[in-house]
Amino acid sequence: TLALAFENGTWTYKGEAREVQATETQQEILEVMKTEDRPLRQKELADLTGRKNAGFTKTLALMVRRGLVTRDKN
Repeated sequence: TLALAFENGTWTYKGEAREVQATETQQEILEVMKTEDRPLRQKELADLTGRKNAGFTKTLALMVRRGLVTRDKN
């Protein structure tokens, strides 16, 4: 699904809807994952974003449920 905005009489593409609706923390996680372009462990991702690991687990679980990221069982 696409995210569009109607501004000044024209439609503008904003990105994938689920990514646009993501919170600031989720956006930051997505940006790091795009930049790294490789699978990352949770601790590694937390370190790269400067987030604490405790609340990070909940954020990642929500992102998995929303389809923003996938989790490799290995």
